[in-house]
Amino acid sequence: MDFSEIERLFHMISEFFQEDLGEVEIEPVGDIKGGGKICKIFLDEVERALVPLMYRNEEGVYKAFDKEFVSPFVIVPFTEKKGNRNVLIGRNFEPAETDERSIDFSKIIVAPMYYLYVAAELFRAARSGRKKSFEIFEMKVSKVFGKESSVFFSHPKSRSSKRKLFFKGKLLEKFDPLNPFEEYFMKNKLVFPWEKVSEEYRLPNETHIGRVDLYETPESEKIGMILTILEGSYDPESLSLKETDKVTGKSTSFIPFIRHSDGARIEMGSKNLKQVLV
Repeated sequence: MDFSEIERLFHMISEFFQEDLGEVEIEPVGDIKGGGKICKIFLDEVERALVPLMYRNEEGVYKAFDKEFVSPFVIVPFTEKKGNRNVLIGRNFEPAETDERSIDFSKIIVAPMYYLYVAAELFRAARSGRKKSFEIFEMKVSKVFGKESSVFFSHPKSRSSKRKLFFKGKLLEKFDPLNPFEEYFMKNKLVFPWEKVSEEYRLPNETHIGRVDLYETPESEKIGMILTILEGSYDPESLSLKETDKVTGKSTSFIPFIRHSDGARIEMGSKNLKQVLV
């Protein structure tokens, strides 16, 4: 158990905004009954905050107050203004788009929403540097500990900046799956961090293959905005999706005669399997 993903995200955010805010270290100093850790947060070896943090265990679940939660994976929404468009920025701070302006899944940065929120709020406090800002950070992180919650984050406030980090969505969801299909989906759900996404961004392309299930997505207006990461694709070290030899997730792989079906039927079948009572 460690919080290295939060530390990596903090440094990525700092680098993206070209801010040198020092080295961050998250040190667990105590257990919380029912799940979670009390952690000290250091910047350049100076203690700046003391907060309760949840962590993703080997089963992909977060625990607090004897309850289980999941946090959806999110495409980290670094964007940069280029002309009249906001372009998604990926690893190495290069555009994460294909020639058709759909998303290149080999370049995106991916992380659990809970970890991204903690890192983003820590960056906001560190950028200010004031004691009051770290107190606000402690309050915000404590407020979401062990609770189903949604968040909104936007930085920077200045309209003149071409680079932005903006996300909105569910931070933590209660983990109570109906069956193994829904369990797999809840632990591997990948979401876009915005309410509205262009059609180009939703379209599947060859970079999806081996990283996300091409068919397990809602049939509603959320089509292409909620996806399922394939087993073994998420790499916490690089915060990316690596290509695997898999093509489908658990639900889709159980649909019979999949090669002789169409996309809409496969999507419906995948959804229905997650609703089966066992």
